[in-house]
Amino acid sequence: MEIKNFNPAVSVIIPLYNAEEYIGECLDSILAQTFENYELIVVDDCSTDNSLEIVQSYVQKFGGRLQIFKLAENAGGAFKPRNEGIKIARGEYLLFVDSDDLLTPSALESMYHSAKKFDADIVFQSRHYTFHGKNSDKAKIIGNNEKLELVDNPALKFLKNAFVVMPWAYMFRRSLILQAKIEFPSLPLGEDRLFVFFALCFTRRFLRIPDICYCYRLHSSSVSSRRIAAKELFKRRTDAAVSSVKFVEEFIDKHRDFFDKNPEIKMRFFEKIVYGLMDPIIDFKLNKKIPLQERLDIIYEILAKLDDKTHLAAFLYYRIIALRVSWREKNSKLKELQEKNKLLQKEIETLKNS
Repeated sequence: MEIKNFNPAVSVIIPLYNAEEYIGECLDSILAQTFENYELIVVDDCSTDNSLEIVQSYVQKFGGRLQIFKLAENAGGAFKPRNEGIKIARGEYLLFVDSDDLLTPSALESMYHSAKKFDADIVFQSRHYTFHGKNSDKAKIIGNNEKLELVDNPALKFLKNAFVVMPWAYMFRRSLILQAKIEFPSLPLGEDRLFVFFALCFTRRFLRIPDICYCYRLHSSSVSSRRIAAKELFKRRTDAAVSSVKFVEEFIDKHRDFFDKNPEIKMRFFEKIVYGLMDPIIDFKLNKKIPLQERLDIIYEILAKLDDKTHLAAFLYYRIIALRVSWREKNSKLKELQEKNKLLQKEIETLKNS
C-alpha cells in the first residue's frame, strides 16, 4: 500500500533476483534505520525462487513505504531493475542497495544529512564493511580515508582510481540523474562504472564522507564471485567492452560541450572505462588457460560484425596487439629459460666427463 502525498527524502532501490537466502536480512537492515523519511522500491527481475514472496511478506512492516514491481521478462542483469526504480522513485536522493547486502543502522541518516548540510549532488562513503557469507560479525573495514571533504573534479579522480565503481557506495541527487538523462547501460559487465562516471561528469558538489554505511557480502553465488570458465569470461568481457564503446560514443556525442572543455577526461575515459574491462584478461595466468589463437578468433569474429566506427576498430586492434605482445613476451621468457637450461646441461655434461 502506497502512502498518499508522501515525498520521501531518499528512495532506496533494490534490484531483486533469486536472493531468497539474503533478502530478508537486507530488508531488516533497512527497517532498522534511524532515519525514516525514505521509500523502498524493490524491482523483481523474474525471480524463480521465493525471493518475491519474502519481500511481499514485509509490506505491512514498512507501513506503506515499500513498493514492489515485477519486470515482464528477465533482463539478465541489474541494469534494467535499477533503471525502472529510477523512473518510479520520488525521493530527493537515490541510494542503490544490492539484495544480498546490508545497510548500517545510521546509513540513511548519515548520508542524507551530510548531503543536505553541504548541498551535495553526490555523497560518497569512502569506507565500507566487507564480509563472507553469513559471517557479518567478522566484517572487515575496506578503505582508510577518514576525512570529510568536498572533492574537486571527481570525474577525473574517478578515472585515476580514487573512488570505487560500485553504485551502492554513492547517494545521488535524483534531479541530477534525470536532467542529464543518465541510466545504467544494458551491459553484461561494466554497467556500474559507466553509470557512476556519467553522474560524476555533471556533479557540481561531490562530498566524500568517512562514515561506514554499507556492508558488502561476498558469497559463491554472487554475480561478482561466480566462477566462469576462462574462455567464456574472455568472450563476455570482450562483448561488454565493445558494447561499452557504443555507450561511451553516444554519451560523448550528447555532451560534447563538457568533453571539449575537459579533454583530459575524454582521453582517460576510453582507457579507464573501456580498456579497463579487458586488461585483466591480458595476464599470464589466463593466457595459460586460453590459447592465443582462440582469443584472437573471438576478437576477429566480433570485429567482422562491427560497422565502421573508429573507436571500435581502434579498440579491437589494440586488444590484438596486446595479445600478441603478451604472447611474444611469454615465449621470449620461455626461450630464455630454454637457453639457460641448455647451458646448464652442457656444464653438467662437462663435469661428468672431467
